Amino acid sequence: MFIIDDAILAAILKVVAGEFAQRGLTLLQGNPEKRAFKDALREAAREFERFHPGWTETLFKKQFISGPAAPILAQALMRDTEPTAEALADAYAWFFYRDQSNRSEIASQVVPLAADFLIRFDMALRKQNAFREYFDSRALDASARYLYDLLQAAGQGWARDRANLVTEALEMLAGAAVRYREAGISRRDGETVTSETLIQAEEGIAMAFLRLDRMPYGDVARISEALRALVRERFEAVRYAAADAALDQAVDALIEGVKEFHKLLGMAAPI
Repeated sequence: MFIIDDAILAAILKVVAGEFAQRGLTLLQGNPEKRAFKDALREAAREFERFHPGWTETLFKKQFISGPAAPILAQALMRDTEPTAEALADAYAWFFYRDQSNRSEIASQVVPLAADFLIRFDMALRKQNAFREYFDSRALDASARYLYDLLQAAGQGWARDRANLVTEALEMLAGAAVRYREAGISRRDGETVTSETLIQAEEGIAMAFLRLDRMPYGDVARISEALRALVRERFEAVRYAAADAALDQAVDALIEGVKEFHKLLGMAAPI
């Protein structure tokens, strides 16, 4: 198992803290934040090594990771910029292959690996209590777009798996809306609404959020809450709509909420 040397972590932190100081930022001034940053790097390196054995030792070569790579890593905690896989890959190619004519080709080949590492680093940072306030204050749509770009660059099944889980969740919500529509029509026609229909709708909602909770990403709680905010009142409107027009409007609004959520995550809606 790959373990980052403390001296390397200290060297990275020194450069990153210097980047923050130059911009008048205070996020990494305290010891809790410094420890959290180191812990996040350790976790990211450990997880990266599991999927890309052999690459971690190269990525964490002291001269590179505390040199041209460190300012890029610092951007993960800056509001006005974000680290890109292309920037990290370019830095890698420049550092290790600066005299080779195929340096650009090498950088392109390294982009998926760089994106994979940045995803794991971002996930690890979000788990740290010391940075929770920072990440909670960031706009969710901006975070989602940044993650989506990284997922697309990383490949490795990240984007596909996440898209599948979100799509499954939203399809279940759409199914729940249909069940509520069926219940509303039965109620309008004076028929008895079977408990099975409502149970299926409630189960659809519960399973949708279970799918979201399984997403391999540290921002799941905020993403789930964003979806709840989009659909909560709309579900209530479907439940209690009595007239034809009101029911149709409520279900249509609910489906629009599902589409809005997909748009928030930078994905094409499947509905």
